Parts: sequence; structure tokens; C-alpha cells
Amino acid sequence: MTHVVSAPADSSRRGQGVLDDPDMSASSDAGLLIAIARRRSDALAEAYRRHGPSIYFVAERKWGQRQAEQLTMEIFLTLWRRPDAVDLDRRSLRAHLLTHLGRTDTMAGTTPPQRGRVEALHQ
Repeated sequence: MTHVVSAPADSSRRGQGVLDDPDMSASSDAGLLIAIARRRSDALAEAYRRHGPSIYFVAERKWGQRQAEQLTMEIFLTLWRRPDAVDLDRRSLRAHLLTHLGRTDTMAGTTPPQRGRVEALHQ
């Protein structure tokens, strides 16, 4: 079940919502998801600033620098395309991103040249 993120009703900053806030660094992850869903690239940049190093660190340890760069980019592109897939009731944004990274294991574990060789064997 996917949880749709919405702004808290008891906002202490009445009249100024997430979309009006020029400083995304003060926003919660839920606020970032709302802003990302509204196509605010600065919200994605803030999510990357907060969580990108962790994603990259795990990916680099598991698959090496080159694949880590690509996988980190893909994880955040997926977040940009599908912010509604994040269920903050189940886990934090960082945990969601790391889980998504773990699911790429089968694709990332095989480098493109190896994929080409495997495909050639099946022809």
C-alpha cells in the first residue's frame, strides 16, 4: 500500500506551505517529498544532499565507483519520477532509498560487458 504524503495540518507557519518555502534545507523528508511531487528540483537537490552520500557509500562498497555513480543517479531519478512510491509510515526516506538500491543488486552485480557475453551465449 502506498502512502500519499501530505502537509501536516498543524503547521506552525500558517500561510507558508512547503511550496512557498525557498529554503528546502529546513524541510522534513515529508516536506521534500511533497515538493518533489510538485516538481521542485531544489527539493530533489536537498534530498540528494541529505541522502546521496549514504546511497553512494553503500553502492561503492558493493559495486565499485563507476557503478556507484550510476546507481546513485538512478535511485534519485526514480525518486523524482515516483515520489508517491515512498511510504514514510513504513520507513524513512533514507531507508526507502537504500532498500531501492538493494533491489538493484541483480542488475548492478553484472557489469555491461558481462551482460553482453551472457546475451551472446543465449543467441
